Amino acid sequence: MLANPIGLLITAIAAGAYLIWKNWEPIKQWFSGLWEDVKATFNQGIGGITKVLLDWSPLGLIYKGVVWALEKLGIDLPEKFKTLGGAVVDGLLGGLFGGMEKLKTGIINLGNNAITWFKDTLGIHSPSRVFAELGINTLQGYQKGLEQQQSPTLQRIGLIAKQVTAAGAGLVISGTVAASPIHTY
Repeated sequence: MLANPIGLLITAIAAGAYLIWKNWEPIKQWFSGLWEDVKATFNQGIGGITKVLLDWSPLGLIYKGVVWALEKLGIDLPEKFKTLGGAVVDGLLGGLFGGMEKLKTGIINLGNNAITWFKDTLGIHSPSRVFAELGINTLQGYQKGLEQQQSPTLQRIGLIAKQVTAAGAGLVISGTVAASPIHTY
């Protein structure tokens, strides 16, 4: 049976199933502990989730591997070294959350400086004067647009008046109104 790949695969699956069956209690305890850790992590909020992500990062995994190997060799690390990873994560989170106030202050200062720069560059001394100039410019633009469109608009109105007059003359026949299609343009 071990002579072909299918037989080898079946043997490997059977051996794996046997090892799981034989070592079920430690496996069950490990998964139960893992599930409790997951629940505790999510109960701690973003800080707990960040700690887990950092623990499972390459550096965190190397640290856990070294601690596990030393414990298997009978070398018991002091408790300070075992909690070193947690202290690093706590420090990192403290720095990030502590820096949020600096970030907020920086953004506010950036906005204020931009407003000051615009006012200085454009010569703005009061909003009412600036809006007054905008209103004048807007109305002057509106008037210019009306002037540019006056001639084409009057020509169009004259054409429509001629069509209405022609249509009206054709509608009245012997005192009655004849049906005629009305064209709209």
